[in-house]
Amino acid sequence: MEAGELLYNRYRIIETLGKGGMGAVYRATDESLGVSVAVKENLFDDEEYTRQFRREAVILANLRHPNLPRVTDHFVIENQGQYLVMDYIEGEDLRERTDRMGTLPENEVAAIGVSVCDALQYLHTLEPGVIHRDIKPGNIKVTPNGEVFLVDFGLAKVIEGSQQTTTGAQGVTPGFSPPEQYGSARTDARTDIYSLGATLYAVFTGVPPEDGLARAMHQTQLTKLRDISRKVSRQLANAIEKSLEIQPDDRYQTAADFSHALLRDKDTVRRQLDAGTITVTPPPPPGSDDATRIAGSGTARPTFRRPTTQPPARGGGRSRLRSCMLFVVLGIVLVGGGLAGAYFFVPGMPDQVALLLNGPPTAVPAPIEEPTFTPTVLFLEETPETEEAAETPATDVPPTEEPTDEPIVGPTPVGGGPQIAFASDRSGEPQIWVMNGDGSELRQITDEPSGACQPDWSPDGTRIVFTSPCDRYKEEYSGSSLFLVTVDTLAVEPMPLPPGGGYDPAWSPDGNQIAFTTPRQNRPNIWIYDLVERNAFSVTQGVTTAFMPVWSPDSETIMFITNRIGPTQIWVMDSDGSDPDIFSRSDDLKNVDPAWSPLGELIAWTQNSTSGGGPPWLQASSWQGGGPERGFIEYRVTETNRNPMRDPDFSPDGTWIVFEGYPDGVNHDIFIMTTSGTSLQQLTEDPAFDFDPAWGGVGP
Repeated sequence: MEAGELLYNRYRIIETLGKGGMGAVYRATDESLGVSVAVKENLFDDEEYTRQFRREAVILANLRHPNLPRVTDHFVIENQGQYLVMDYIEGEDLRERTDRMGTLPENEVAAIGVSVCDALQYLHTLEPGVIHRDIKPGNIKVTPNGEVFLVDFGLAKVIEGSQQTTTGAQGVTPGFSPPEQYGSARTDARTDIYSLGATLYAVFTGVPPEDGLARAMHQTQLTKLRDISRKVSRQLANAIEKSLEIQPDDRYQTAADFSHALLRDKDTVRRQLDAGTITVTPPPPPGSDDATRIAGSGTARPTFRRPTTQPPARGGGRSRLRSCMLFVVLGIVLVGGGLAGAYFFVPGMPDQVALLLNGPPTAVPAPIEEPTFTPTVLFLEETPETEEAAETPATDVPPTEEPTDEPIVGPTPVGGGPQIAFASDRSGEPQIWVMNGDGSELRQITDEPSGACQPDWSPDGTRIVFTSPCDRYKEEYSGSSLFLVTVDTLAVEPMPLPPGGGYDPAWSPDGNQIAFTTPRQNRPNIWIYDLVERNAFSVTQGVTTAFMPVWSPDSETIMFITNRIGPTQIWVMDSDGSDPDIFSRSDDLKNVDPAWSPLGELIAWTQNSTSGGGPPWLQASSWQGGGPERGFIEYRVTETNRNPMRDPDFSPDGTWIVFEGYPDGVNHDIFIMTTSGTSLQQLTEDPAFDFDPAWGGVGP
């Protein structure tokens, strides 16, 4: 919906507050009452999403608490969507607050915790009780009056007797969700206590705690608050760490108990509570100098941390046996996904985790110690045989019904670029095709029996590196290898890669190296093949996962995808694997397919919901000469076109983006638009599946 639009003959849309694949949230004016409201829209007609949305309306409509928003209206517009109207909570959420202030002072952390505990105690003691199940920094807001609100009940669950399964949506936020929320055990009030503790941990330290499921499986352990900052009192550190216990029985059993622990030695907060209300420092007015400066009361937010605590002692035989069984299962499946992905898709995994969680408390095995980014060199003398690509199911994205701009078919764009390579199955198996920047002079340049995809140009435009076998679009090509094709002669030569093969090739701008992903040691990691020395070496050994590398224009930095601290995020590192640091700040959204502008000033990538619902879109950010610490702002490349888009690449002059689009949700073609999201043009119209575009070449 656009600003100024009148919804339901009552609600005048003012602005869009947030937008995703399933709908949006708008600020509007209730013209009947003259007050500001928030309008939540659900455009998804899936039965489960509709039921979830209706459940949220029913839950909120019956809540009456000073730290919770109220629902004032709920209606359905046929063939358009469902709508939920609620109090508009002005202010900033805790994620925005820590972005502005750095880490929060102790008294404020305690005050926020006590306020949310009060709301949770109210929710948990209702008949029937309500569990929020999605507490995280983005869902706690501070108003201009300093009041604290708990918002977003999209994953809430009503407790009905002794039910063992959830009746709400199954959603997790790594770092903020306890192990039982992954489905291994029943969720209850103690689930919210864990998530609130994780939130307080994050706003105090600047980083979320280690993921609960990974901790339950002894892959990592919680870094103590006082190991990060000695400024935190022992009382507050102990209170937060107790809320983060893996076993629900070891946490606080009620929100009231957690609140009492947070209040110890907090006289200022206790006096506010005795006076009947708790407030914190209000956010500055929008646009003021204080809104952008770093407050002196906080500390700069750290961006990278390794656990400093010692590993726990090795436990007894039965505990080790349970852990070994779990690691065997994980070893089979952790080829390209994180722990959460393995958990949900491996038969029997929930039972294994439940056994681990519910077994008798004993000492646990030592976690796998995380190695540093030390490159290891492997000299190669012969080309290994390739294997058939592993079968993985393709994901079909449902078509969107939102109105969009019609593509404009026009001449070669000004500043466009010589040639575009892409993969297409128009001749049978996917093969590499090349065309001019306007879509003309299309020709096939590979004829691999097992298919070819993922092309990337050499800097001089004479050769293309590609992945084969390739039977369709996938994010992983285990068992594949890399090949070089000369564009003029069509001569193909294999690259001598280490055992395990490779995919995701990225040619360095200086022309001397090719970075790629290889699934070694049961997980994807990034290696580099040196075309001069003719040897390959690893640059990310020890990272949980690392894939989809791209180079900076000076060949000194590599950007890549990892699920190190949550859903797939974008990280950067030096080209030798040193100094890794997080780049994207997208909470629980999925980030893949990064691309780096040839001028070095812009990054673009594909973003989507981790649940897979709704179409993907293209996101971008300025590099700012150093990344997140220098004015990092994410934005959607185009707001006017809401069709599915993925896999961007920049033109050689950095002014255009080529990408894969599928407006009808079925037919995948190649499109281009300017980096500002305008002048959309469709280059291919074949009914075949066109994907993996790459801009380069030497021109017609």
